[in-house]
Amino acid sequence: GIYRDAVLILCCQRSFCDECVRSHIVDKGECPSCGDRSVNADKLYPNKDLRSAVEAFKNKGVEEAMQAQALALAAASAAATMAAITSTTTPATVTATADPPPSADSAAPLPDPEPPAAI
Repeated sequence: GIYRDAVLILCCQRSFCDECVRSHIVDKGECPSCGDRSVNADKLYPNKDLRSAVEAFKNKGVEEAMQAQALALAAASAAATMAAITSTTTPATVTATADPPPSADSAAPLPDPEPPAAI
């Protein structure tokens, strides 16, 4: 897990969660890392550097989660837009709105196609 209110034990220079290490020291009467029996739950020191690092990590995690959520919303919006476009351009709709083919009586000759441009 992640350190909550990191504290430092001086006997072995290790860091622990404040509540976790206090409970261990009170219950077992020793350091959870080195077993030193002279350790005192009242002699724990805040590990400010580790606390800052944990906060920075948590903030980075929040930023990444927000970016992922924004991407998911954008993808959902794009999918909804594509679904709306697709549903309005079905072949029946296109056929119904297209000009009818000219009748044989009114058909004018088509011009000759232009030759492709020389490269």
